[in-house]
Order: sequence, then structure tokens, then C-alpha cells
Amino acid sequence: RMVAGDRMGGPPGATSRLCIKGIPAHLDNKRFREHFAEVAEVTDARVCTGPDGRSRCFGFIGFRTEKDAKRALRHFSNTFIDTSKISIEFARPMGDESISR
Repeated sequence: RMVAGDRMGGPPGATSRLCIKGIPAHLDNKRFREHFAEVAEVTDARVCTGPDGRSRCFGFIGFRTEKDAKRALRHFSNTFIDTSKISIEFARPMGDESISR
């Protein structure tokens, strides 16, 4: 599992996965994937949901390479999906000690 990480530079050992916050509650996995596929090939996309199945308004996008993830981060930072402004960070593995609690 992944959690949010550093914004622009990426954490040491940055991954090819990004955490996207502030997505619209109505966004589904298919449309989420299509939105980010404009810039590079998306390997996986997941809108996170709660136990009731409703969106938690964030999700994770995976790209083939770290370079593709950096390009997507630069391209989509401070942009909108519909009327929701999104923020993007590199994802980090859960349990990473550098994540503040």
C-alpha cells in the first residue's frame, strides 16, 4: 500500500506512483485513469473508497517509469478535474518512517 509523499522533487528512491488528492467524489477508476493517460502510459489507477463504497476524494496513479510520473506531476500540479482542484505528491510505501503522523 502507498501513502502520500513529497511534492515536486520526490522522496529519495521516488517511485512511479503518484497520490492525487482533491478528486471529485463522482470520479470513477476508468475516468481517473483516462485523465492521467493524456501525459504518459498509466499502469494502474485506483480511487480510494471508504467502507460504505463512497469516494474518499483521493487516489493513486501508477506510471511505467519514474520519469513518466515526474512529467505527470509537473503537468497536472495545481490543475482541475471538473471543478475540483487537485494536488499531487509522490506516493510512499505505508510504514515509511519519513511520513509524519
